[in-house]
Amino acid sequence: MAQYDSAILLATRLIAKFGAPSVLRRFQDAELADTAKPWRRGEPSTNDIPLNAVFLNFGDMGQAGEQYMPGTNIQTGDKLVFISGGELAGAPQLRDRLYRDGADDDDEGWSIVQVQTIDPNGQQVLHQLQVRR
Repeated sequence: MAQYDSAILLATRLIAKFGAPSVLRRFQDAELADTAKPWRRGEPSTNDIPLNAVFLNFGDMGQAGEQYMPGTNIQTGDKLVFISGGELAGAPQLRDRLYRDGADDDDEGWSIVQVQTIDPNGQQVLHQLQVRR
């Protein structure tokens, strides 16, 4: 048992209890067909990962409206999302998309603007995302 396993289990349990079923769609580049022409890649492949996520308004955290602070850009409509580190092998990437309540054709999903991971000793406990439509 690693040092932070209990924190990971607590985050997973609380997010499962209070979160919504969601899908993280990861995009992966296609392999090079011709190494002499690296600019010609095929379509990227996708991998859908079902998970639970807690969606909050930034206003719920005392950060309402549009703010511009050094290093941040929070716009009206952005959401703060928490995902347990135990549900993913790696942190979400900026090119990934997050879908709330499934990933059907009508849902445009949320683009990921910022990712912060709490990972003491390399153990991913919690991912905090800023997402935008």
